[in-house]
Amino acid sequence: MRSLRSPFLLALADVLISALVVAPLVVAYWRGTWQVVDAYLVPLVGDPLNGWLSLAFGITIHLVFALLQPLLGLAPLRPHATFLALSRAYTALFGIACVNCWRGIWKVLDHELGITPLADAGSFAAALLALALTRTVRNISAPPFVVAVDDALGYFKFPTAFRTKISLAENGRRQVETKDSEDPYQRYGRSVIARAGVASWCAVRYVADCVVSVVVIGSLVVVVWRGAWYLVDRLLFPEKPEWSAWGSLILGYSIAVFVFSLQVPAVALCARLKHGFLRLVTADTFIFLSFCGTVNVWRGVWNLLNIHLLPDFPLMSNWLTHVVGLLVLMLLHCSNSILVRGVWFDGEEEKGACVVFPVLYIRHYSKKQHMGANHGIPAEEEMQTIKQGDVVHPLMSNHHNKSSDIQSSHREKEEESAHVRRDSDSTPLTPDVTREIIIGRTT
Repeated sequence: MRSLRSPFLLALADVLISALVVAPLVVAYWRGTWQVVDAYLVPLVGDPLNGWLSLAFGITIHLVFALLQPLLGLAPLRPHATFLALSRAYTALFGIACVNCWRGIWKVLDHELGITPLADAGSFAAALLALALTRTVRNISAPPFVVAVDDALGYFKFPTAFRTKISLAENGRRQVETKDSEDPYQRYGRSVIARAGVASWCAVRYVADCVVSVVVIGSLVVVVWRGAWYLVDRLLFPEKPEWSAWGSLILGYSIAVFVFSLQVPAVALCARLKHGFLRLVTADTFIFLSFCGTVNVWRGVWNLLNIHLLPDFPLMSNWLTHVVGLLVLMLLHCSNSILVRGVWFDGEEEKGACVVFPVLYIRHYSKKQHMGANHGIPAEEEMQTIKQGDVVHPLMSNHHNKSSDIQSSHREKEEESAHVRRDSDSTPLTPDVTREIIIGRTT
């Protein structure tokens, strides 16, 4: 009985932590950072230049971190203090860049389009349609429907739109890899000129990929958020700020409870849909419903902080939420939740996993500790980031492992293969085999 109830309690705890702890802290950080920039930059340069400066700074830092992923990924995990200082400095700077990027786009649109019902609704609809056509609607998700833990392995990595990447080959030479070929040099022989040409072309593709991911997809996400936020401003008690804030908070959390409760039938429906287009539409509709809750939670927390947290000392209030939000999230090892980075595609996971939200906190670290204890290997170095498909809704956690609609067949085959290698007397238990076993059990 305990084994049936424990997964439910862990999953429920993850949802509660995401909704009641992580989400308010992330909103507090964003609110403080955004309004601190307002307080210093607007009086200094005025409109619209402050928006363009924020945009230039934010996009530049974001692009630099995207382009330097291969080098940042070489950061040593030991000593722990060195990695901790480097990674948290990265998060602190990247967080400021993300806020400035969003603030810049937001302010520039305010100045260029104006804040009118037609402009807000039109930009919102156009950006949402563009995201739907490019299968990137899920990038509008944010806490409480997303929790990003500060895992050492892959701390600096995030996916780009075309999944182009640069890595270091085993022989120490730089090699360019794309999703089309693991070794593009094989098709062009061994000549230095051919390799240099292929490497240059793939590097150009990598830069273009980063630009599209950050500038195009990232900007569309901001436009959707801005339009939705302004529409709620007009519809929900526009003449009564406090009522409007409390209304947003109550509405947002009500939608969040409804969406999390609806995941069981949503997962079952997506798992049974054979037509890819219908499955994609269902997933996008479910994600958009969660987005309606997310916007209202953010707007409610943000405006209530403005109203009730040191209203007579706004600059102190903003600095307080900026610092406290960041430090507490770092202490909780989920400060990466403040970052807006990477491009994910709708319906990327198999079957019903595409509508399960990546809300893992206790389960992530519990699984990590369990793996380290069972295999005698430092969990921080061997633990792979848990995929979104492993996230379980509380109401379905008891039967998740038994459901053939949620688990994919290729994962079962990989796990079976890993167990065969482990139990075979003829196959030595090398570090590579051990790593494969661990990854097989994780995925």
